[in-house]
Order: sequence, then structure tokens, then C-alpha cells
Amino acid sequence: GQEQRMEKHLKLFRELWVNVEKLARSCASYGGGVAIEWPANCDYWDNEKVQTLISDLCLEKARFHGCAFGLVSMVNGLPMLKPWAVATNVPSMKEVLDNHKSPGYEAHPRHQVVQGKDTKLTEGYTTPMVKAIIAAWLQATEDPITKITKKMGHPREYNNDPVRAAPAVKEHVPIM
Repeated sequence: GQEQRMEKHLKLFRELWVNVEKLARSCASYGGGVAIEWPANCDYWDNEKVQTLISDLCLEKARFHGCAFGLVSMVNGLPMLKPWAVATNVPSMKEVLDNHKSPGYEAHPRHQVVQGKDTKLTEGYTTPMVKAIIAAWLQATEDPITKITKKMGHPREYNNDPVRAAPAVKEHVPIM
């Protein structure tokens, strides 16, 4: 039953995480942006391998609420709090997402609990959330060397020298 389904799910996570980690490390080694997203209270955040990757890549966690991005119940139209978190090395991503917390009691006196028909809905992103994330990525690409590697304290320091910033050619590392 439930225990077997959960073990199957965790086995899949472990298999997928191996490749996620390889890709994230490779991307970051070239000065690229990394963003890992799960619900804020997801158990994966406490996983030792996840914690190690976050530490190794100097990722910072942005925390935000679905209701601040227009997430509402299909059942009754009430806002749904849905706390999310993103660990990233992209300063604009952290800043944009961190600025989207529930507006408080006056604007949202009640939140719908995420349950039933609404649960599946919260697996996706609202249009305002997608637009904010895209805008943050675009902002980061204006000057990726400075915005990503330097501002977030990435282990590689480039001193704003684009020649030194270019990574050395590396041997291809298969991800599968």
C-alpha cells in the first residue's frame, strides 16, 4: 500500500537526484544559474545530499507564498497560502521570490487549506509566478558573471575579468 508507494517514490528521487546534482554542479562550474524548487516544508530540503549541494554551490533559499502570486482555490476562490522555497545562486531570482509573501490579514483574511481538488492545482505555477521567474532569469543574464558568481559568493571569483571568467575546456562528463 502506502509504504510501498512511498519507497518507490523515494527510490525514483534518489535515481533522479544523481543526475540533477551532476547537471547543477556542471552548470555552476561554468558560472551558470541553478534553482531548485519544492514546497517549503518538503522533506527533500532535509536530505543530506540536497543540503551538501546547496552548501557546495552557495545556493541561498528564497521563500514565498502561492497566494502572493494569485494562487486561489478552484473550489471557492479563496487564496491558498502554499509556502514554496527555491534554493538558487541567482540573486535576482532570490530577490523576486522573497518579495512575494502573503499580503496579510487585511488583503487575505482567510486562506483555503490545500486539499482535495485543489492539491493537484498547487503542483503547477500561476501565470504571475511564471512571469516573475522568467523576468528574474532574464535579469540574471544581463551580466551572468557578476550577477550570479560574484554577488552570491560563488566559490569561483572572476574579478570582473571576462577572459579569466571563461572556463577551461573540460572533459565531457556523461550524466546518465
